Amino acid sequence: YDARERQPHTVEHLTKANLNGDGFGVGWYSSNKDDKKPCVFTSILPAWNNPNLARLAEKVESPLVFAHVRAAYPGMPVSEQNCHPFVSGKYMFMHNGNIGNFLKVRRILLRELREDVYNGCQSFHSDSAVCFAVF
Repeated sequence: YDARERQPHTVEHLTKANLNGDGFGVGWYSSNKDDKKPCVFTSILPAWNNPNLARLAEKVESPLVFAHVRAAYPGMPVSEQNCHPFVSGKYMFMHNGNIGNFLKVRRILLRELREDVYNGCQSFHSDSAVCFAVF
């Protein structure tokens, strides 16, 4: 499945409501203060069509929840690697929108990363994942 199958190839779709059906992610922190690492569940199914999300929502209790639905831009791969939130250690990150001229600056940004951060970057296709790595 490729996002280009359902979105127009014009900038106009950015100004109108998109159908955020290219996946989702939900992340949460435990109520246990000693457990600092977040738990994340992602899927490329639309959020409204995922029975596991409904089951988790009934049971998970957390002082802090991140939730993100995804509408991939044309040409952007639809994969769980590109579903937010992203995690590194005790941090979670998600981003809405796109980074202007990302394809022009991606290589420059990746070159500046330390080796361990570069190797931990969840997706080089996602402007959000690269942005998180830079953070």
